[in-house]
Amino acid sequence: MPIVTEFIDECRKAFGTEMVNNQIKLGMQGAETFYASENGYEVGAKITVAKVFITADRMRILSKEEYLEIARRKKT
Repeated sequence: MPIVTEFIDECRKAFGTEMVNNQIKLGMQGAETFYASENGYEVGAKITVAKVFITADRMRILSKEEYLEIARRKKT
């Protein structure tokens, strides 16, 4: 699952390894915190709440600074 792995690595950089690993672990145990699918392989628990799916090519991980800048601009 190379695309999923790349995305997870970016999430770890942005949000911290421990937090991301904990969410993956919970998903692997059945919690709706992590689900991934690539090339016919599926891991984690499918998230049933979401009615909209976002593909990896449409995702973007923002740094904390980028997020705060966007939030600041929305307030003004």
